[in-house]
Amino acid sequence: MPGQFYGILTPGSINKDRIPTLASTDPVHVPRRRTLSPLQKTRLMITVLFPFDKPFSKDRYYLFLQSLNIFTVECTCHKKGCLIFYGWYKRTVKLQSQTIELSVQRVLCKECGRTHALIPSVLVPYSQIPLKVQQEILILAETGLPYSDALDRNPQIDENNVKHIIRQYKKHWKERLLSICLSIHDRLTIPCLSAFSRQFMQIHKTPNILFAPPT
Repeated sequence: MPGQFYGILTPGSINKDRIPTLASTDPVHVPRRRTLSPLQKTRLMITVLFPFDKPFSKDRYYLFLQSLNIFTVECTCHKKGCLIFYGWYKRTVKLQSQTIELSVQRVLCKECGRTHALIPSVLVPYSQIPLKVQQEILILAETGLPYSDALDRNPQIDENNVKHIIRQYKKHWKERLLSICLSIHDRLTIPCLSAFSRQFMQIHKTPNILFAPPT
């Protein structure tokens, strides 16, 4: 059955190719679309809650996917048990020690036909720079401190990246945070997704919802 795992994951066996995706021979019913709303025509995102303070890596993301019970994830059509893994797309991420290419998992809803990307909450959609680094830069800028320390800790980014982050924050997010009585010092993923259907510092208007895996 698509979306199920077989075998046991052991240390050192992390392999994104083992993560289930839709094989060409798998029979899947995708409903014929008739008149769709603008929302239904849009590919949506599901932000998956990851620990904010732990280092992120490809292995952690792929391990999460291998442990995920996809039938617990709710589609934007408000139904569960109807999502299947449905391919990947490549994403460049500038981590502290290296720049990586992450394969972001897509899922397909067999009920409504929408596709979604499963985005870790430590990342910002459409940005190569992780959320924690962006927030660190913005805190330094807000307090008037030099951001050279942030550049030293994150050699994969440069001064142009920093200026772009500050400019985008002032243009798109500063007033939004004030409107919900939050500051750049707060944990912002959950309140921003709740209030604006966007991850903090997400600029594009692609709708985004939160999935918190059961503990």
